[in-house]
Amino acid sequence: MNFEGQFNIRKKINTTGGTLEIIDIIPDKETGLPVFISSGWASTPRLLKPLLKTINENERRVVTVNFKNFDRINTKKEKGVAREKMKSQAILETIKILNIEKIDIVGHSEGAVYTTLAVEDKPEVFKNFLLIAPAGMTPQQSFLKTASKFILDTFLWPIKKIKNKNRPFYHIVQNISFFVFNPVQSIQEGYGLSKIFIGKKVAYIINRGVNVNLIYFKEDTIFSYEEVSANAYNHNIPLHSVSGSHNFIYSKPDIFWDNIKGYIE
Repeated sequence: MNFEGQFNIRKKINTTGGTLEIIDIIPDKETGLPVFISSGWASTPRLLKPLLKTINENERRVVTVNFKNFDRINTKKEKGVAREKMKSQAILETIKILNIEKIDIVGHSEGAVYTTLAVEDKPEVFKNFLLIAPAGMTPQQSFLKTASKFILDTFLWPIKKIKNKNRPFYHIVQNISFFVFNPVQSIQEGYGLSKIFIGKKVAYIINRGVNVNLIYFKEDTIFSYEEVSANAYNHNIPLHSVSGSHNFIYSKPDIFWDNIKGYIE
């Protein structure tokens, strides 16, 4: 089946945290391990579609899940850190259901947090782990400061679009609508993320034999490079600075994949 057909077929599974939609795209000629993509706050498979297609065209099986309804189901049940832990368990359940024995995993922004929790729980399942512009590496940056930077980044979209450095317009609309329709959940998630520091967890993962690399985008306006790099250094996490904005993963999938594929091949 071609890419479009596989992208549109959603496998639904019930996990301890709610119902998930799984996208599992297998190329005609598969090389290397499957790649699991954990995207950031308010993201959906639709936004990830160009990247999924790029990875598929590079002959790698690619898997992702839609956490949107999953989050909404659990808004009143789980808050902050607990929700991130629930997402991590859903990732592990997905990998098990798909009968994947070994996999590479990429976590972007918020996705790097719950991805870290998953790899920490079952490091033997993962060969390569990429943290892309990760949340959880700036514990000195308050929730209010992070939120204000995120809002500013959103409203500066027209200027950044002109410079061809930012995410698709759909992502801006999605972020705004997500907050408007889910204000309590949005604040809970943001506050919870501000309380999580993943540096020590990533150091543990490295000691368990997983190949870990942290990618920081030079034009990232959300997280401080000084703080991210200092914490990466303190915990012996390999850090690589590349061109792009915080959401470069969405706006330039071909260039993004070219920049990172060497770390998971």
